[in-house]
Amino acid sequence: MSNLGQLEEAFALAKTALKNDMKSHICWHVFGLLYRAEKNYEEAIKAYKFALKLEPESQPIQRDLALLQMQMRDYQGYIQSRSNMLQSRPALRQNWTALAIAHHLAGNLADAENVLTTYEETLKTPPPRSDMEHSEAILYKNSIIAESGDIARALEHLETAGKRCTDVLAVMEMRADYLLRLDRKAEAEAAYAALLERNPENSN
Repeated sequence: MSNLGQLEEAFALAKTALKNDMKSHICWHVFGLLYRAEKNYEEAIKAYKFALKLEPESQPIQRDLALLQMQMRDYQGYIQSRSNMLQSRPALRQNWTALAIAHHLAGNLADAENVLTTYEETLKTPPPRSDMEHSEAILYKNSIIAESGDIARALEHLETAGKRCTDVLAVMEMRADYLLRLDRKAEAEAAYAALLERNPENSN
């Protein structure tokens, strides 16, 4: 009914459901979804949090709360939600990446890098180079190091970890940029020459 634009009727049904079972996490979750549809984000977050009190392990409720916290730029709340989701399901790589992103958005670059490093340390064997998700995670971690201002360490990390990336062009471009920023002009010139040889049509 909400999707059909009948939000008032949808709320009435949700209220009837709550009268029948005030301790239903499903009812509170639905209330949160309805408030979000109404763009009443504060009430939506309250409803999600109440639902989680009743069902703390619910991944769908945790996910909806986290997404709304990010939308509202409540980065500390987003970090907490993502931490809870990681604790519930530490085997999922996306939960580690999402927590790193949460810290990144909050400006905690060291914490974001540490989360990605901790995940790498949990791996018994390094993923194959064909693992695209791992390849992107390496580049993301490298960009965080560079964003922190430590270009020398970013270059060092790229020289070692970059060998396991499938996106060879991105590695080449980042390496050339770092060399230039470190004022290693001769090496930077050679790196950009290699890029031009690879794609002479690229004017960027």
